[in-house]
Amino acid sequence: MYRLWTLLVAAAVGTAGTAVAQEAQQDQAAQQEKKTEQELIQDLQSLLQANNIDEAEATFQQAIQQYPDSDLLKNLRATLYSYQTRAGNHLAAAEHLSAYIQDRIPMAAESPELASSLPSLVNVALSAYERAEKMDQGLAWLDQAIEQARGADAPAVVSALMGQKIVALASAGRQEEARKLIDEQLAAARKAVEASPDSPEAVAALAEAMSAEVELLTAVGSEQESEARQKLLDFLTEQAKKHSNDATVVSAYLQAHMEAVANLARTEPKQAQELIAKVNEFTGALETDDATIQSRIMSIEQAFQQMQRTIEAALVHANLIGQDAKPLDVEAWVNGEPLTDEDLKGKVVLLDFWAVWCGPCIATFPHLIEWQEKYGDDGLVILGMTRYYNYGWDADNNRPVQVPSISPEEERAAMEKFAEHHELEHRFAITPEGSTFQEAYGVTGIPQAVLIDQEGKIRLIRVGSGEGNAKDIEQLLVKLLGEAGAEAAGG
Repeated sequence: MYRLWTLLVAAAVGTAGTAVAQEAQQDQAAQQEKKTEQELIQDLQSLLQANNIDEAEATFQQAIQQYPDSDLLKNLRATLYSYQTRAGNHLAAAEHLSAYIQDRIPMAAESPELASSLPSLVNVALSAYERAEKMDQGLAWLDQAIEQARGADAPAVVSALMGQKIVALASAGRQEEARKLIDEQLAAARKAVEASPDSPEAVAALAEAMSAEVELLTAVGSEQESEARQKLLDFLTEQAKKHSNDATVVSAYLQAHMEAVANLARTEPKQAQELIAKVNEFTGALETDDATIQSRIMSIEQAFQQMQRTIEAALVHANLIGQDAKPLDVEAWVNGEPLTDEDLKGKVVLLDFWAVWCGPCIATFPHLIEWQEKYGDDGLVILGMTRYYNYGWDADNNRPVQVPSISPEEERAAMEKFAEHHELEHRFAITPEGSTFQEAYGVTGIPQAVLIDQEGKIRLIRVGSGEGNAKDIEQLLVKLLGEAGAEAAGG
């Protein structure tokens, strides 16, 4: 540890190689080792506030070696994950979050609420490994975490982590391996319920297996996803009524219904509202003094409140379907010649509401590029609808950057650079200040895609950058453009 710290300090100051510098660094390391746990934490926090990530990382590694059992230091891994992610150091971020999760697995064995939070944390960690292009390393870590949960006698945690592994395998294109794990998990869980039908732990394990199957079917875009999700909800509704005072089962019921509402909120808002009403009816009739159950009910109520805005926006979108497209309201055009409503007559129009600072918007660009290439000559017009946001272009790092003051002409020039960098061929349309164009289409989040047919009717609205949305859009694109081609051939 002493030599490691010396080397780290030497690298930081860039003076390794001289005897004087080495002696100074050794003195510094010796002084650092004498610091208390609290002093090291304060040093670390100061370095993070100064955005000195490399030195903060070195300080943390030295501190955790000196105080390996420090809960305060272990908790700081979550903070380090955030800083390393912002710095683009995705592998370091993933390793911090994975260690943070493993520190909590033994505690999760005694806490249903903590156990229920682990899958989302695991998903974030695996995403970090994926961004670092180290998914195999992430899956190997997950196997270690699963074995740790087994050793901690935490079957619910094991089941939850297995579910995340199945989804991760599917996302990595290893669907057959994922399907095999699902089948094994479902078979074992059903056998356990048959042997102990009154066991809350067995019920929770089967629910986790069924939930993992839903996530797998969702990941591969299977039409069986809705049916599998409904089976899961029906099973947990029955079991939650039977085990209404068991925190594990009730938590599983609430979690599954929250995920179902989130899944329906944008595309089937009326069904989402009906599901919320059912959950509220169940929790309203529940008589329990269990603190965990009460906490979970409060959490689900807050989650539903947060989803309400999405549901209300989706209801607006549902009412827009079949209506006439709104007249264009454009102050300036970028990356192409200006267009008018007259120019769009007889065309299939895809309105893409976006912004240069929006990561999910950028995630849709591969699809936009593909559709422009495949269908641009067949009658598709893609319009990127945006606003002025005071963003210029950082030529050194090839990225947009917010600036205190920028003229409209300069911002349009920056958008041209942005389009060139991302190889975008479609036009950008900038709406004027005070425009109600976005509001008319119910835009509350971006990216939002609006597909308009050749008759000028709104046919589809999707929000977000998910593959499911892209699939829905392209299916309707093919249908609309195919119908136009068939009519032309028939004529």
